[in-house]
Amino acid sequence: MRVKSIFLGLITSFVFLATTTTQASARVYLDRFFHKFSFELTGQNMPEYDFEVTLEHKLISDGTLSKEQLHALIADEPAFLQQHGIKTLKLDNSRRKMVSLIEVDGKMYALKEYQCFSLWRSVKQAFKISGAFLSWNNAHTLLDIGIPTPKPVAAIEKREGVLQRRGYFITEYLDGTSGKEYFATKVEQEGCDQLLAIFDRLREHYLIHGDLKPDNFLFSHHTLYLLDLDRMHQYSMSSKQFFWMHQKDLARFVDDWDVDTVPLDLSCHDGKSATDINRILHAK
Repeated sequence: MRVKSIFLGLITSFVFLATTTTQASARVYLDRFFHKFSFELTGQNMPEYDFEVTLEHKLISDGTLSKEQLHALIADEPAFLQQHGIKTLKLDNSRRKMVSLIEVDGKMYALKEYQCFSLWRSVKQAFKISGAFLSWNNAHTLLDIGIPTPKPVAAIEKREGVLQRRGYFITEYLDGTSGKEYFATKVEQEGCDQLLAIFDRLREHYLIHGDLKPDNFLFSHHTLYLLDLDRMHQYSMSSKQFFWMHQKDLARFVDDWDVDTVPLDLSCHDGKSATDINRILHAK
């Protein structure tokens, strides 16, 4: 009983400290410092992105949407969606993530919202990178190594002190066929080729997607795009865990099929991903 009281006291103290202005100001300073330091460390020139940190939010944008438009979303999300929202594209079972189609100045965008409903979840996420900023970083990683993903436009974090409350990730909108629908039947060879090329490229760069299901692919204008990047993680080259996690990624993709119903034509591919998928299917 005493241990429980001490534990609850520590949690309460942490929440109190995390929500003070002093702590929040320190977070603002550190965010600005590490944003600049990360580019100096790698010897890269800092890209021409708008980066803004205040006590209430953190924002990064490529300039496609104006600061005024992004601030309108931060200030009043319901009013912003009422003015610019077209429809809901996706809502997960926990209702913590929602993807909406929005129109701003005649252009279509996909807006993904992340919510922290509970105080406990906000505390756990306090010193972690938000899903919105993970998606932003991972989208640029994929584009740098040649894996298609919708162009990232902006990422926003809303905070109370250091506690995360909401996040927004905005990308260009691409109209196309979901991977679940596209891969439901025998697919064109170009789709198979692009899929296996994505798998091989992820492997080459030690990247794990974390939720590599057909729904997280989009086939648009003869190009296969990889979506939903907030769980993606890059391992070191010396990691022994990576290859097990990579197999888990592939197994997640083919989870609904067996060796007789898989819609991919693997016969003309001798790459590692095709070999691994065949092995996974025959082991089911």
